[in-house]
Amino acid sequence: MTQLMKWVLFVICALLILYLSMVNITTLPPLQVHMMDKVGHIIAYGVLTGLMIFALYKKGQWSRSQTLIVLSSMTFYGFFIEILQKSMTESRIFDILDIVANVMGMLIVFFLFSTTLKQ
Repeated sequence: MTQLMKWVLFVICALLILYLSMVNITTLPPLQVHMMDKVGHIIAYGVLTGLMIFALYKKGQWSRSQTLIVLSSMTFYGFFIEILQKSMTESRIFDILDIVANVMGMLIVFFLFSTTLKQ
């Protein structure tokens, strides 16, 4: 897969997360499982983080600066979306637990990635 295609996948995923984060939730059916939306955050940001790692990774080469880029940009993106939800929607709120779930998803994927690098 080309480098451009990897970044295209990342951008598509980021835009999908943005769209789903901004859609009016009053028109959606309520979640039946307590905290299910947090699981969605963990999965979404895990996938997004994985796609960014996939786009940045060169065989056998990974640096601390790349780690910092991935973790800081993903954290910023999640925080930015929470601010957008509070300021641009009527059916969404800023939720610190969403940010915690986002970071959990990022860290899970990053742990799996770093574990495979050591093998």
